[in-house]
Amino acid sequence: MQIKVPTNLISVGNDPGTGHRMLRFTHITWDAGPGPFEIDPTYSQTTGTSTFVQSIYNSPSAGVWSFDHTVPVSATGVFHQPDDYQFPLTAFTLHTSNTDGTPGAVVATSPKTDYCITGDTYVGGVPNTPNQTFIPQSNCEDPTKPLGWSVGWGDQYDQTDAGQPIDLTGVPDGTYVLHATVDPQHVLTETNTSNNVTDTRLQISGGNVTVLSQTQPVVSPPAVSVTGPASGTNVSGTVTLQASASATPPATVGSVQFLLDGQPLGAPITTAPYAFSWTVGGTTQGTHTVSARATDSNGNAGTSQGVTVNVVSGNPVGFAVDQTANATGTGTATTAAFNTAGSADTLVAFVSADGASFGGQTATVSGAGLQWNLVKRTNARLGDAEIWKATATAPLSNVTVTSTLGQAAYDEQLTVLAFSGSGGIGASGSASAASGGPSVSLNATAAGSLSYAVGNDYDKGIGRTLGANQTMVNQWVDTTTGDTYWVQGSSSASTASGQSVTLNDTAPTSDQWNFTGVEVVPGSGSPPPDTTPPTVNITNPTNGQTVSGTQPVAASAMDNVAVASVQFYLDGSPLGSAVTASPYATSWDTTTATAGTHTLSATATDTSGNAATSANVTVTVQNPAPPMTCFVLQAQVTAHGTGAVTTPAFHTAMAGEVLLAFVSADGPSSAGSQTATVSGAGLTWSLAKRANAQFGDSEIWTAKAPTILSTASVKSTLAKSGYSQDLTVVAMEGTSGVGASVAGSASTGAPSGKLTTTKATSLVFAVGNDWDRSAARTLPAGQVMLEQWPNTGSGDTFWSQYTNQTTGAAGTVVTMNDTAPTNDRWNMVAVELVNIEG
Repeated sequence: MQIKVPTNLISVGNDPGTGHRMLRFTHITWDAGPGPFEIDPTYSQTTGTSTFVQSIYNSPSAGVWSFDHTVPVSATGVFHQPDDYQFPLTAFTLHTSNTDGTPGAVVATSPKTDYCITGDTYVGGVPNTPNQTFIPQSNCEDPTKPLGWSVGWGDQYDQTDAGQPIDLTGVPDGTYVLHATVDPQHVLTETNTSNNVTDTRLQISGGNVTVLSQTQPVVSPPAVSVTGPASGTNVSGTVTLQASASATPPATVGSVQFLLDGQPLGAPITTAPYAFSWTVGGTTQGTHTVSARATDSNGNAGTSQGVTVNVVSGNPVGFAVDQTANATGTGTATTAAFNTAGSADTLVAFVSADGASFGGQTATVSGAGLQWNLVKRTNARLGDAEIWKATATAPLSNVTVTSTLGQAAYDEQLTVLAFSGSGGIGASGSASAASGGPSVSLNATAAGSLSYAVGNDYDKGIGRTLGANQTMVNQWVDTTTGDTYWVQGSSSASTASGQSVTLNDTAPTSDQWNFTGVEVVPGSGSPPPDTTPPTVNITNPTNGQTVSGTQPVAASAMDNVAVASVQFYLDGSPLGSAVTASPYATSWDTTTATAGTHTLSATATDTSGNAATSANVTVTVQNPAPPMTCFVLQAQVTAHGTGAVTTPAFHTAMAGEVLLAFVSADGPSSAGSQTATVSGAGLTWSLAKRANAQFGDSEIWTAKAPTILSTASVKSTLAKSGYSQDLTVVAMEGTSGVGASVAGSASTGAPSGKLTTTKATSLVFAVGNDWDRSAARTLPAGQVMLEQWPNTGSGDTFWSQYTNQTTGAAGTVVTMNDTAPTNDRWNMVAVELVNIEG
């Protein structure tokens, strides 16, 4: 992966809202490697965030790629409607310049965080570049679809885009280095990680910027790897995370930050050995990715490959689930080997099975070197649901548990829970029915107990809908036999002896079922008091984000034992009800809030009543959503000479691009005599505007490309041949075409034209000719040169220019002008290029 910063597309302009001076620049993140770039999201609609894996390809032959494997990406993405992910794809900082031209101290930073992460630009220049990128650009509008681009393609963001210019407030005129980095945290898998930086040395003076030089220094990120635990490990209790890290001398490792699913886990560790004690309690059971990010003394970051671990239970502090093991099978089911941390765990086995006859199916549980006893069996309907128990007198290591059916050749599910700090089994109950929602009630025998139930549905393979305050522990929807086997539990402990606890499902209600419940009670000894508060952070939206419509508000929360709830707050007042289970998220209708700045926070409370509140996240509410601007100057070619001229071949990136041809020409010493005709690229061209009231000619032509153009060229033919002309053609994405236009001519004075925009957030382009003199133009702030040819041979000047930021609301008056020279005759044409979202 590399990053291009075109030196002719860097400018300074004033932000229309704040008046601040801004450094604007175009950049292209592109694939210069041997294979395609692809990341695949796993999206949560509840939280509005995704985790990713990167797909790695091999090449059986030149230009052919075949999927090989995936690797986890140690970063999360926040989907920002309608078509951007907040993802660490690039980073831009402005530095002082050392005497040798290398970056010095950081003086300002770009706020750029949002990316489509799909290819919209053909770069080429590397082997096997295809004519079309393999992932459609429209994928960025669906947070569930693959993202990326082909070899030789990239994702371009223009200097006219919002959300990336660097605010120069407090930055004096002088020499600086624009430091651009692709994949700044090195979370992506690349063949070469040392070519990710482009440094552009700049001279900034008022509203002008001059590029002095551009280099691509070799920058080696620190190397880091997770050395423990091993990939695939089942984890519970407290786990020691270990990492090794090294930097390229003379740099040294400054810190190592462990990550869980791309989010920080604990504080950065600044000295070796790099280890962190992770208390698993409160982490959702299931698969997670552990990685580590090292930052060296120069500020360069490197991220390890992720290690996949399976969280099987929380931290066995006092009475808690120490370990979970699951298995399915036919006739018999045996768990994978597991360990327990508690010194005297109570093990409970839940068996759910198919069967041949009413009351006929039974099971026998054995294993782990323990004595197993039946707690309760329910098989009045077809199949079976039963619970067994055993007690361990010491921690277990590398043990398995097996369930064997009395009626063999039928499917079954086995779930084993090991409880630390338990006093054993309390109440139990069972129920069966030909239809209705499964339900069983228990009278708790102790305060602080946990209740579970196991069931089988003989009639249908369909997921359960749980009753209130319950969680699914394990479920197998057996589509082969059309049965369902499941285990569910209460979300919170009982509050007193004698309390009635109901375990139930609200759907389906038309199937026959067996359902068995059990109470697991805490031990008689008082466990150590839990005084450690949870940790909680808002993950969506992010600080500084503009939000509109319905916005997911999400948080990550962890605790050393268990998180009981997360309450979100808007400006200090509760936002929705407390969320009692992961994922911790709520939905915010931003249309009910006033426009402007608001703060979001979250308070997490654990099962012992300890609470902690996140840092505030500041967002801006704007309804309706501000119009998107995504103009992409995808291709730009120029040709000049005498008579007819033809551009070099160029390549577009997508169907529907709008092409503009800017013609600036010399002509006879008579007004209105020179004209031009534009043709080529297999397109139908139409004249947008012409100005030739003075000698020479300035005009703009437009065409729309219904398909991707490959090796296209455009020709301009003058009516009066034998005169010089300059032809510049651009292909633009993100536009629906030309709106307003204006033409002007004068025998003296500064070239100028005013037009009134027809849509919001447009761009305005202009082309002009100076018949009297070969002299460079001086442009006002906020406008940049597209192309300029001071033709010393004929004594003319031909140029084109455009606004380096989008215009305001529809009806905005835009003046396109030059401030010098002011004593020559000129023609000028200006056109509005309409935002496709406008």
